[in-house]
Amino acid sequence: MIPEAFMDDTTKPDDDAAAEQEGDDAPEPALAKSGGVCPVKVAVALLLAALFVNLWTLGDSPLARTEGHRALTGHEIVETGNWITPTLYGKVYLRKPPGHYWVIAITEMIAGHGDEFVWRLPSALSAVALVMLMWWMGRRWFGEVGGAAAGFSCLGMVALWSQNRAAEIDALNTLVSVGCACAVLECGFGPTKRRWAWGIAIALSTAAVLLVKGPAGLPVMGGTFIGASIATQRWAWAKRPSVWLSVIIGILIFAAWGVAAAMTVAADDLNVDTSGPNEVFNRLSPENLGHVLDAAALPFLLIGYAMPWSIVVLLGLFPSVTRSITDHTMRVRTRAAIGAVIASMALCGMVLMTRPRYGYITLPLVSLVVGAFGEAWFRGYFGARMRTSLRQIMTLVALMLAGLSGTLTWLAWRDGSPHHAWLIGGAAAAGVATLVAVGSWIMQKHRPGTWAIAGLIVASSIAFNDYKHLDREERSGQQLGLQLREEIGPNEAIVAEKTVLDHPEVFYYGKLDVKRYRGGLAEAFQRDAPACFILHELEWEEWQPKLGTRVARVVKLDDTIGKWLMVWYLGKPSTIETR
Repeated sequence: MIPEAFMDDTTKPDDDAAAEQEGDDAPEPALAKSGGVCPVKVAVALLLAALFVNLWTLGDSPLARTEGHRALTGHEIVETGNWITPTLYGKVYLRKPPGHYWVIAITEMIAGHGDEFVWRLPSALSAVALVMLMWWMGRRWFGEVGGAAAGFSCLGMVALWSQNRAAEIDALNTLVSVGCACAVLECGFGPTKRRWAWGIAIALSTAAVLLVKGPAGLPVMGGTFIGASIATQRWAWAKRPSVWLSVIIGILIFAAWGVAAAMTVAADDLNVDTSGPNEVFNRLSPENLGHVLDAAALPFLLIGYAMPWSIVVLLGLFPSVTRSITDHTMRVRTRAAIGAVIASMALCGMVLMTRPRYGYITLPLVSLVVGAFGEAWFRGYFGARMRTSLRQIMTLVALMLAGLSGTLTWLAWRDGSPHHAWLIGGAAAAGVATLVAVGSWIMQKHRPGTWAIAGLIVASSIAFNDYKHLDREERSGQQLGLQLREEIGPNEAIVAEKTVLDHPEVFYYGKLDVKRYRGGLAEAFQRDAPACFILHELEWEEWQPKLGTRVARVVKLDDTIGKWLMVWYLGKPSTIETR
């Protein structure tokens, strides 16, 4: 999709208008493979852009949503040294495998401290690494222009921006899942002669996928296996030991941790939080089969979230389009990439994924298809109609990014962003870049149009990131934690269950130690020791009739993240005071 951005003027193809005079299907003159493109310039430009998009104001907002579950669990690994069975406020936390917690813990150990920036850094660097991986794979498979197209389109995958700047599992999971898919594609269709080395990559990436998010990352690998084979009618490659044996080794590495964790839990009789596996089993139960319809719609939603880049995937479904790529090897690889995208998205729906963000792991593979089309366009394989369609797609990219930038700039300004100068500068840069991009593509001047779209991606990220920071401030438990700190003494015994499971960052910001029991609140209320319980209103509705006079005081706290109460439990008869 970046046909001439990094070309010397002496290597540019004839103007499209000349080709159109020869007929609608006349191809452009064929060129030397990616001549005039400087890979160093592309790599440096991509790296700097990716670092800015993902690192700017990374630590400015508090932990929100499930960030606290990941960050504080990783933080406890550093404090306790327990790497096999990570804990969240003293209770073994196995909602997700420990891979991401390990990475957060290692990052904190290297930094020498833990805070929002440090805990989000693994996700941001995973996003940067993903952009560079797609550039490298596009360049390796198709050529220099293909690499630039793949890298910049991956950077401009707006649906991924939020997860890339959060202390969540998703960005790292996307990186290792796509890395595994790329290794599989390379073993089957790439230029490598060292399949044993790529087999090792498959083994390690398979283990990483399982250790980061369990089976949830496997649809990309499975979809790549199936989709690439169907699209190319090639199956023999999947029988090679470098492929299937590597997958088995990766599974065994994950199983080794599972056995070690099970033995540790059994030997120490530990408190275990297994809400993650329970969620999976509940989803598969007969009473929840309504998820099937949501899952069936997921592949179509993923295509939508990857728009406008995914338009090229839809174009590639027409055999006449890929048939126009006369280079046989390139045509096979293009079809393999398209098959991997479609099958991966379909497989996400087949395994009953219902939340679109869980399927975002499939989106970067779209960038590989974009790289294939960009290289094919550059080499002159497409006729005039197809070239017109691609110019229209690039114009649509510019207009969509401009609309996103304008909308988010207004929202961030309205919600009280402290970065007014950055917002104004970003909006102005986005406006100029949009005019240059649209005008250039209309006039068929590909070089300035391509650079303008790259600049528009960077400029749009300013407003996006600022708006997301404001959203996190609203959804964070930071303010609730500060309220609790004002009400509770420094040496008070704190007990909580749902609060920890929903918003563990509350106690981090309140600088409060919290106790959790194996039997939950039932066990805690059976004890005679006095304590302050932090309860959600639903928990209080359940327990209030049972406690009678064993409660001294209740303080209601209304917060943006829900309605919570502080309940002082005496362990002996008393009166109830509510305010």
